[in-house]
Amino acid sequence: MNNMDMQSPEIIEQLAKIDRDMDSGKVAFVVNAGERFAFDRDLLTEYGIESGQTVSGHIIVVLMRANLARIRALCAIEKARKAGSP
Repeated sequence: MNNMDMQSPEIIEQLAKIDRDMDSGKVAFVVNAGERFAFDRDLLTEYGIESGQTVSGHIIVVLMRANLARIRALCAIEKARKAGSP
């Protein structure tokens, strides 16, 4: 995805919705260097982090890696499920 793709009205609309959802508390997030990063509430709880908490760059990396591992596991489960179904 290039920078022009990131500026499309659809992408901006989706990003704005995520911001609204973080504002309302629907979506959990952490803050690093003044920027909010949305994460699954269960993931934050697993690491003892509260939504809205300011965290270090190191913690952001740990959360992103853990989130990626969860996504990969879910994809593997889905792939195995599809392979096993007729």
